[in-house]
Amino acid sequence: MNFFYKRVKKTLVKLPFLAKFLTDRHRPSLVLVTNHWEQCPNEPERQLCRALQQRGYYASPEYAIDHLSIDVALVPYRIALMRDTTLTQERKIARYLERKGWTLIFYDDNQIDGNIDRLLYEVDTLVHPPKNASLT
Repeated sequence: MNFFYKRVKKTLVKLPFLAKFLTDRHRPSLVLVTNHWEQCPNEPERQLCRALQQRGYYASPEYAIDHLSIDVALVPYRIALMRDTTLTQERKIARYLERKGWTLIFYDDNQIDGNIDRLLYEVDTLVHPPKNASLT
């Protein structure tokens, strides 16, 4: 058994592209979900957290991932909701969070005030993806 492990380890060191397929990158972890929507710093985020709570989600405001602060996060589903910024910053943030296994949705305050249902529908489709319907 030990011999086999050493042999596989040597192979992975020589061929690093195989390590991506043979190792488990996203291990499940225990996530403590708390409801802190009352502590949102501004009103649009508070409205978003309330709407998510009414849908049955526990939103975490001001959630930190390494050096990045996410406005509203659904931690068990790895969905991040952030305000719109400049295009270059959005690309950097999206690329960074995709590497970490998160899905990112950008929103603006007008969207929350006027049409929050569209944002909630997008979250619902990410959490529970629609199944393909058969035509038979």
